Amino acid sequence: MLNHYSGAEGFLGWLAMQPIAHRLAMGKLSDKEAGALGPNIKRIEKALLKAWSKTFPKDPIQKLYVAYFFESSGYHLHIHLIPRTRNVAPVLRALSKHDTVDAWRTPKLSSHPAFPEAYRKSYHGYCEQVRRLMIELKRSLR
Repeated sequence: MLNHYSGAEGFLGWLAMQPIAHRLAMGKLSDKEAGALGPNIKRIEKALLKAWSKTFPKDPIQKLYVAYFFESSGYHLHIHLIPRTRNVAPVLRALSKHDTVDAWRTPKLSSHPAFPEAYRKSYHGYCEQVRRLMIELKRSLR
C-alpha cells in the first residue's frame, strides 16, 4: 500500500509504503512480501520521477531516499520514500556541518527558510498537488 506521508515534517512527494497485512518489522514480512520490496520501490521511483517531471520540470528529483524507521512495537511497518530534488539539495547542504548533502537532516528540510514554498504543507495548493500526484502514481503503477 502506498500513501503520501502526512507527518509534520513531511512535504510534497514524501511517500510511505507499507504491507497490506499488519507487520511490525521487516523480519515479520513473509518471503513473498520481502521479495516484492525491491521491485515495488523500483516501480514507485520510476512512476514518481515521471509524475514529478510533469509538474516540476525545472526541479527534477535527483535521488529517492528509502528509509525504515522503527521506534515501537505498536506501529505498523512503514518504509519512507523521500525525494530529493535539485532545489532541495542546497537546503540539505545549509543544514549540514559540512559542504555536503546530509540526508540525515531531511526531516528538518520543510522548516528551513530556503525550502521551496510549493512543496510545503502550508502552500495554498498543497492538498490539490498531493491529490494529483497520487492519482498520477496510481495510474502509472497499475
